[in-house]
Amino acid sequence: MPRATQKAETHEAIVQAAADLIRIHGIASVSVAQVMQGAGLTVGGFYAHFASKSHLAAAALRRAFADNMNALFVGTEGASRGKQLDQAVRRYLSREHRDMVEQTCPVPACVSEVDPADTPVRDALVDGVDELVKRLTPLFDNRPGLTARQRALGTAATFIGAMALARASRGTPWSDEVLLAARKMLMHIEGDA
Repeated sequence: MPRATQKAETHEAIVQAAADLIRIHGIASVSVAQVMQGAGLTVGGFYAHFASKSHLAAAALRRAFADNMNALFVGTEGASRGKQLDQAVRRYLSREHRDMVEQTCPVPACVSEVDPADTPVRDALVDGVDELVKRLTPLFDNRPGLTARQRALGTAATFIGAMALARASRGTPWSDEVLLAARKMLMHIEGDA
């Protein structure tokens, strides 16, 4: 295998291991050593791929967002806007999404840890949420005083906030209640989309 190919594969393995860990534990709780172990590598090779943990976390967030976006919207191509939105709401605000380890949104696990001064991580977070907003925006119409983008941004914020609360209270009836309330609220408010 050519050296460049091997380096690219190693890089991808590190990013994927970091994305998987960050989805579960957030950024602060995940060490470089844990990531490298998850990738089946030694810590010594880390700096051949990333300048810092911050750069790794940004790459991992971008990967996790891309994976989650694919899972959230898969199989909705060609469906009506209402059906696409309904499916996104049901998938994101589900017990399965709350409890899953893979293909889950990284934001609820790490949003409170993002330091605005940590530009790579902050930008990855903003870009990822903005991509969700861009995917949701065409599913809405403008309303007086409320654009389709604002409706999409409000939906994304509801997704993230409800999921963060549901995960933090997992194991209690309240966790399921949060998911159900957020789903019903979005489906009622946005039912005309």
